[in-house]
Amino acid sequence: MTPAGGRTVEKTPTRAEEARGSGAGLGVVPARTTAQSVVSIVVLKVKGLGRRLSEKGRVEVEFEDGAKYSIDASRIKELYFLDGRFYVVYETENADFYKKYTSEVPALATKLSFKVKEIIEERCKRCKSLIEWDADEPFCPKCGGYYGYDEIPVKLLERGMEFREEIEAFARRLLETDVEYVDMLYWNPAGGFTPLFDLSPVHVTLYTCVVKGVAIVENPTFEESHWDEAMTYKRVFEGKFAVLQVSSRSSFGSWYYVLFRLRGEPRLGLVNMLIEKEKERRRREEEERKRREEEWRRKEEEEKRKWGDPKAVIEAVLAKLPSWADGAYVKKKTVWSGGEADVVTYVMPVKHSQRGSGYYTSESWRSVSAGVPERYLEPLAGQVVTRDGQVVKVKERNRGRYVELEVVS
Repeated sequence: MTPAGGRTVEKTPTRAEEARGSGAGLGVVPARTTAQSVVSIVVLKVKGLGRRLSEKGRVEVEFEDGAKYSIDASRIKELYFLDGRFYVVYETENADFYKKYTSEVPALATKLSFKVKEIIEERCKRCKSLIEWDADEPFCPKCGGYYGYDEIPVKLLERGMEFREEIEAFARRLLETDVEYVDMLYWNPAGGFTPLFDLSPVHVTLYTCVVKGVAIVENPTFEESHWDEAMTYKRVFEGKFAVLQVSSRSSFGSWYYVLFRLRGEPRLGLVNMLIEKEKERRRREEEERKRREEEWRRKEEEEKRKWGDPKAVIEAVLAKLPSWADGAYVKKKTVWSGGEADVVTYVMPVKHSQRGSGYYTSESWRSVSAGVPERYLEPLAGQVVTRDGQVVKVKERNRGRYVELEVVS
């Protein structure tokens, strides 16, 4: 997406890029061979589709390989979405240039409605940031005050789809038969409806939701329960139904069961394809999980071989001490960030105290980067490692700029 207030960088194919390749199979006459251009319709598979149009009416697209170009929004004929990718049906004379980015529209993709809409943005005269309003008082969040604003006309490529419309159309495409929406039952951690039948796991990301399960079932029965009630209730739908388990793309831990009455005999080819695809996805995830676990165990074993001996830890700490230091203090400290506490262990250089047999250090001194994992430093926390390798237990006393470390006998 183009940042608010920013401008899409227009990158259009050059004549040399247009002429590259033979254009075989695309029905394209290269621009270098004739003055007459051939208009083609291509389907561009993109992982990013901008919203803000440039002054020339172009919108940015990002392809699978990370390449970014701008295309003419007025030449977008149709727009589809499935599994995090947009499929842009686009009119162009440069079909050969886009050849490596083309694809077919998947059978289960959602056709989106879209239009170019003009809005007025209010931007600060001083820094060009978007103006915000406190009640009826305008102010610039960047400047921290109000310095007037300009009204800037901006064109946006708006697209959308209603959930009910999308999921019903998806059910028809999936089952290749007519369906009738009947009901939608919720489930969340506080309660809701639990199916008394099995759904086959699938994973399809639509524009408005994620489909996570599917079942074709006669007389589907659900049990309703709530955390604050002892009673449970059963709900039965008579007839043959398709049941889809769906969740919002932005929510976790809750979902809905959408019920469709079948108007004809469903075809299960696409359903079985999704089931097998999900099995394969889970198999790959399990393999990846095992690979990460094995890698973690191997790393743990390597660290243990290297740092399991306390003498190796002490040697590593002393090797990194600055020349002026008389030893190293291993400190454990609680650090608060965003309301959460984290305990860190690190090494500080120390000097002998002239007041006695203790030491002193300062938080203003640079800590020692010994390259030792924290969990192997922890056994030395609250102790000083002297230059000759001795370990001395100490107690902290803050003295303003310095921290005194008294030796505990």
